[in-house]
Order: sequence, then structure tokens, then C-alpha cells
Amino acid sequence: MKHIITALTALVLIFSNKATAQEKGLLYEISGNGIETSYLYGTIHLMPADQFKMKPSIKKAFDNSIKIILELDMDDPGLQMAFMKNMTFTDGNSLKKLFTEEEYQVLDSTLIKTNGVGLAMLDTMKPFMINTMLIKAFFTDQLASYEGTFVEWAMAQEKEIIGLETVEEQVQIFDNIPYEDQADQIIESLENITETRDMFDQMLELYLDEDVDGLYKMFGDFYDDDATMMSNLLDNRNKNWIPKLVEELKEGQRFIGIGAGHLGGESGIINLLRQQGFEVTVVE
Repeated sequence: MKHIITALTALVLIFSNKATAQEKGLLYEISGNGIETSYLYGTIHLMPADQFKMKPSIKKAFDNSIKIILELDMDDPGLQMAFMKNMTFTDGNSLKKLFTEEEYQVLDSTLIKTNGVGLAMLDTMKPFMINTMLIKAFFTDQLASYEGTFVEWAMAQEKEIIGLETVEEQVQIFDNIPYEDQADQIIESLENITETRDMFDQMLELYLDEDVDGLYKMFGDFYDDDATMMSNLLDNRNKNWIPKLVEELKEGQRFIGIGAGHLGGESGIINLLRQQGFEVTVVE
């Protein structure tokens, strides 16, 4: 069940040791190395709207920044087209081939109930897109998004947004997992819906406590027998992002909004920026 929970938590968020422990916090000031002050904020990609918080310090940091950096360039007019291009099978595969008839019917009824559309309209979609749609099955509340709020602010202030990676790069993470395994894990997640909800609740509790190292440890413990998946989801992406972030930080004040799971741990963005000589300190 690990890959399916990862896919879901990665979409909700898309993880520590004593030597690299950070003080608790989600908003950080980046300075030193001759740069103007920039900011780093750890998001959770989706959360219940009634628990969504936006502190004044976040808005102030955003307002003081010239350019916005997110995981994806979310105001790119070609973003939706890129998702559409990458969300469907290109090898003749289909969802009907991946599920038994009984499993297909269970998934079909769940999607109709939560999204108002059944598998007949979605048969060529890759499993990771079905995962995205299934998020509604694990949350009973209305959802809110930090990234969505940042895009609205950026548009209102006419600030440029850039992305640290492309849709193709994100999709490739899930394409590397065999589709048959993803299909099995989708059904397992529906059969263990309480367990999946409990994991979301645990993740949300750590997030609201602003415990980025706790988030890192939670996922590190969960993937203690799957180092490759942990690397693909977090560590490798963090290392790939650092050169881009360093160049941007040299150019002026930036507001960086990325999943909080990327902040903590030895290979987290906070530690990697410090290794580059930057001062990274919590904003109270």
C-alpha cells in the first residue's frame, strides 16, 4: 500500500535525524552570501478549509518578494495542456485492463459518488490521475490550497511565478511505478480507507504543529525499506532544485513555496541551502 499512500500524500503535501534537527516553523528567512532577503515557506498542497491558516507574516513575506517560486509554474497557460498530454496512456493500456470486473465496479461507484463521473469517461487515464480524483474520498471537508492562494496573490500583484520542475518530471515519478502495482494499491487504499485517513490526520497534525522534521521522519520511517521511492519523491528532487534556487536567490528577493516534506532532514532544502552558505532562520 506504500506507493498509493505516497501518491496521495505527495499530492496533498506530492520527511530526520538529531544532527540536522531544525527549530519548528514553516516560514523561513534566507539571507547571507550577499543576497537580498528571500523567504521559504513549506506548504501542504491540500487541507481541510476549516483548518487552513494564513499568518500575516506569510503575506508580508510574499508582498516583500519580487518573484514567486513554486514546484510548478502554476500560472503557465500551457500547464493544463501539459497535464492533459501526460495523464493518459500512450501504450494502448487502459484502466479496464488493470482491474478485475469487481474492482472496476468498486472504483467506478466511488468516483461517481465523489466526483460525479465514472470510469467510462476515464478509462484511458493513468492511475496517478485516478489517485488525484480519489483524494475526495479521503477528505469529507471542503479543501483549501496554499499554492492556489499564492497564485491569486501573484496575479493581483502582477508578480512572475516560476516552477522548479515540469509536469513531465513530476509525472515520471509515478510512471516509474508499474501500472499494475498502482492499480492494486488503489484498491487496497479503498479497502483500508480508515488507515489512509489516519495517515492524513497524522500528517496534518505534524503540519499544523509546524514540525518539518517530524514530517520528514514520518515519511522516512514509512519508507525505511524503500530507499529508492524516498529518493525519487524527496531527496533527489531537493538536490535538483538547489542550483535553480541558488541562481534565483542571487537575482533578488524571492518567495519560495514548496511542500513542507521537502524542508526537513539532512537532504532537505533548509539544510542544503545552509550547505551553500546561506543563513536560513525561522520567521516567528
